[in-house]
Amino acid sequence: MDKLQVMLTSYYYSVSLPKVIALIFGGAIFGIVAWSMYSARAQKSLKKGDFALMELLSETRETYGDASKIPGIARRFHRASLTDIRRSFFRIAGDPFDPASRESIRVKGDIAFQYTKDGEKQAVYGRRKPENLSLRELVAEKSTMIEIEEDIFKRMNWSEKIEECVPIKDQRNKDKMNSRTSTIEGSFSFCHRDYVNHEELMGMMWKRGGIEGFLFKPSRAGVIVVDKNSKCVLTERSKLFRIVPLSIKWEGKIEGGSIHWSTSSLSLGWESFGKFFDKPPAAERLRKDPWHISIPKDNSSCDILCFDREGKGRLVFAKEECLSKGIISIK
Repeated sequence: MDKLQVMLTSYYYSVSLPKVIALIFGGAIFGIVAWSMYSARAQKSLKKGDFALMELLSETRETYGDASKIPGIARRFHRASLTDIRRSFFRIAGDPFDPASRESIRVKGDIAFQYTKDGEKQAVYGRRKPENLSLRELVAEKSTMIEIEEDIFKRMNWSEKIEECVPIKDQRNKDKMNSRTSTIEGSFSFCHRDYVNHEELMGMMWKRGGIEGFLFKPSRAGVIVVDKNSKCVLTERSKLFRIVPLSIKWEGKIEGGSIHWSTSSLSLGWESFGKFFDKPPAAERLRKDPWHISIPKDNSSCDILCFDREGKGRLVFAKEECLSKGIISIK
């Protein structure tokens, strides 16, 4: 034992400081490369699996979906026949097809899609029915952290209930509408949206331990604050490399039952050591379209808001007391 200790001590002192630094640096580079390779594989798998299902559902939306993308996305899945559909699935959304139809059918897990070559006609089949929770019940499952809904049946439930929301401007005549919009006040946390892009993919990778969670990750879900004068501020807070704070703000006002965004800003770093950017181009592009406000039919308190982001899709925000999981944040 004494000889071994002497040998280890001798080796420790024989290694120069530059060699130690080189070993640490080399190990870090190897770790980052391995982590990046894992993330690339995981992303590729998601794009052929759960994320692709979410993309397909997004493109089947009547108002904002792009049917031409459906065949390209569906081809990532396994082929299936009408016999397979009759045995294990039933139609849960979309258009009815002729039983003798030879249109393409693709299957992934508990979901099957049938579609024409141009994607204009499609049907969704499931091994089970989507859940039928109310919007308030769906919101209650959320917290103040970003939580990507990956269950395709639950996403269909969300979409159905969002469709049932009623625009504020259609609720009452002009005088009564002004009274209604004046009750929209306070802080509202992001819960869900009915479309997907790279942000949802990144969120799925955070959950799977990908390097994306180190490079960029929100500190919490986005928050809209509405004051008594109907002025609105939407704030998105994130961290770069788990350390550097990043904050993007959009400012606007509720007018005629919609939020019209007027300006944006970005803050990078800390108050004593950071940089402020007024109207950054990327944020400015996102503020161009108004957000039309809707509320659930039974929501006279206006504590749950649905926004129709013109040209893009629908989002749901709610007051924190509606979120049963409570306030969660990353330090």
